[in-house]
Amino acid sequence: MKRLLLYITLSLAIGTTAIASHDIESIDREITFTTSVRASQGHIILSSSESRPITFHIYSIIGQLVKSVTVSSESETIIEMPRGYYIVKCEKWTKQVIVK
Repeated sequence: MKRLLLYITLSLAIGTTAIASHDIESIDREITFTTSVRASQGHIILSSSESRPITFHIYSIIGQLVKSVTVSSESETIIEMPRGYYIVKCEKWTKQVIVK
């Protein structure tokens, strides 16, 4: 009886884990960021394909706010920045970029 309960418990735990893992993978595939950031020589390029303006916040590596930029709907903005490491945040994500 104890073996049967143990078997059932383990089977349910393994099955739940497999289902949860599968669900997460399918969710990851469905998420597409409609906003993006990339760095080029001396610039940070912010783009959005949202139907509304999006505000990006650019922080220094020590967490000090350097700039806040609102990107118009379905457009791209190029910002001149000195060389360094930056943290860029928008409402959906936070990313680190290196300006060379």
